[in-house]
Amino acid sequence: MNRLLSFMGSWLGSTSLGRWLGRKIDLVLNSFVVKALMKLLRRMVVIAFAVVMIWMIGMFMMEVVGAAVYPLWEKTAGIVTTNSGIVYRSRNDYYSNFTYTYTVEGTQYTSQRIWFFEMFGTSKANLERIVDAYPKGSEIDVWHSPILPNQAVIEGELHLIEWIGYLLLILCVVVPGMLMLSAILAGLWSYDSSPNQ
Repeated sequence: MNRLLSFMGSWLGSTSLGRWLGRKIDLVLNSFVVKALMKLLRRMVVIAFAVVMIWMIGMFMMEVVGAAVYPLWEKTAGIVTTNSGIVYRSRNDYYSNFTYTYTVEGTQYTSQRIWFFEMFGTSKANLERIVDAYPKGSEIDVWHSPILPNQAVIEGELHLIEWIGYLLLILCVVVPGMLMLSAILAGLWSYDSSPNQ
């Protein structure tokens, strides 16, 4: 942006109006306020990106921990309260209008969660199997976290191939994402602290 405006100023420099405009542009670009605003904008963009990445990685790691300690989760009875019997297709995934309720220590909870990692996508066949197996009003087994009883699934066991897939996802996405985030943050602060900026 600075180069473009400087080029425009030099191109117009053959006229007195162009020289005057060029001086004004240089004055604005070199002003302390503009530099401070640009520095603030850069930091805000990177911080927003960092927050989104940390949230995504945190959600994924919570799913990993939940699936890993699933054998320690407690079982309770639940009731299917909503089941449209239809699997819908969104732009990137499949979903169904499926909810169930369950009670833990006198408190009733409502959930739509069927299994771990469903926020990262599910297959149409698996969802159709659930919709067909649990009609509205049917009793189901619900496994909930003993620490956070609002966290529950109705199918929680993962097969070895699924664990391998999620491990590869961690190695290919989470680890590079953390490295990229660290590099961006380190580059941002060193860039902002440079005496030439």
